[in-house]
Formats: sequence, structure tokens, C-alpha cells
Amino acid sequence: SIERFNLNLALTRYGAYKEVNSSANRDLDRVYGAKWITDLDLGYNLSKNLNVAVGAKNLFDVYPKKQGIPSSTMVSSYGTYSPYGFTGGYYYTRLTYAF
Repeated sequence: SIERFNLNLALTRYGAYKEVNSSANRDLDRVYGAKWITDLDLGYNLSKNLNVAVGAKNLFDVYPKKQGIPSSTMVSSYGTYSPYGFTGGYYYTRLTYAF
């Protein structure tokens, strides 16, 4: 915090992972590389009890690598699992009042 401002920056590294196909064909297994996810929250204290903030979860809109073929449900081009999800960035504003 500096004066009335507060900042929270978080960098999270998700390591490489392997998605094993349910069939016996190991050629269908998928390997995904490591990724960095950045979260940022910047707030300003309007008063002792009131804070306004803007922020982002997954600031740089990082997605897992596409698997090259649609999923069996034909819903997604991404694998079944991802430690950081499939939805990309999430951006918000927040108003907080402390009683």
C-alpha cells in the first residue's frame, strides 16, 4: 500500500502436465507445457471504510494449448483438464465497504 492505493500482483506458474487418454492408444495422450498466470488487483481507499478496485484474474488471457481435435462432446478444442481452466481472463471492478 502507498498512501490510499493498494496493489496486489500474483504470478503463478503451472508446470507441464499430461492428459492420458482413456483408451489403450497412448498416441492419443496429450502433453501440455508450463504456463504463467498473472493476477492483478489495484484498489483505492475512498475513505477509511470504502475501497474501490479494478482487477484481473489471468490478466494476459492465457489458455491451454488446443489439442488439435474437438473433444468427444464436440464442445471444446481444449483437453478435459487444465490446472488454470479454459475460460481465459476474468476482469472486474469491486466496491467494498467495511462496517
